[in-house]
Amino acid sequence: MARSCGHGGLHAAWLLDCSTGIFDALRWRFAVSHVVPSIPGSGRPAGREANPTAVLDNAPHWRQISRAMVKIPLQHETRSGGCQCGAVRFSIAGALGKSGICHCRMCQKAFGNFGAALVSVAAEKLTWTRGKPAEFRSSAIVARGFCAACGTPLYMREDGDPNYEIAIGALDDPGAIAPLAEQSGIESKVSWFDGMRDLPRQATADYRSAGDLEKLRSLQHPDRDTEHWP
Repeated sequence: MARSCGHGGLHAAWLLDCSTGIFDALRWRFAVSHVVPSIPGSGRPAGREANPTAVLDNAPHWRQISRAMVKIPLQHETRSGGCQCGAVRFSIAGALGKSGICHCRMCQKAFGNFGAALVSVAAEKLTWTRGKPAEFRSSAIVARGFCAACGTPLYMREDGDPNYEIAIGALDDPGAIAPLAEQSGIESKVSWFDGMRDLPRQATADYRSAGDLEKLRSLQHPDRDTEHWP
C-alpha cells in the first residue's frame, strides 16, 4: 500500500515474497528427498526419510529450524472470502501483496468506518467463484467493488492497476495475513484513531446474556466455501 485510494492503490509482487517462496520450495524439496545419516543413540538407520518433519528433527545441521517451517510453498496457498450474505465469493491463489490501512475520505465513506484495511492481490490470482460484485466509481480513476445484495465492500481498483486492493475483512481468515505494513491518506485520519489502542476491552459474552447471545447467532455466510447458500 503506498498512496491514498483516490490516487493509487496498494502495490504487491515484492521481491522478498518471491525469494521467500523460492526458499520454501527448495527447503520442501530437500526435506522430502534428503538421505538422513545414521544418528548415534537414535536407533534410526541411515536411509531416505519419508517424513519431512522428522528430517528436521533428526538431521544435525537442521536442528535449529522450527518444525513449523515445513510447509507447502506460499505460491501454492489458496485463500477464500466473500460478502456477508454469500452472494459473492472469491478465491486467491498464491501469496498476498502488501497490506495496510487507507484513511482517505473515500475509503471512510466506502467502508462506513475510520478507513479501510486493504491487501494487494494481483488480478490474475483473484477468481470470483460465486456471483460478481457491483461497482461504484468513487473518482474518475477508481472503481470500488461491493455486493449489490448486502452492501459488503470487497475491493478498490485504480484504472490500469494490475492489482486489486481487497478488503481484509472480507477474507474468510482475515487474521492470517502478515502484519499491516503502512498507513496512507493520513491527511483524512480521524482524530480519535490513534487512541483506539487504549480503549477498554471486553468480549461479547462479557456484557451479553445467554439469551442475547442466542438471538445474536450469525445468519451471515460462514467463513468457508459452501456448495449452496442459503
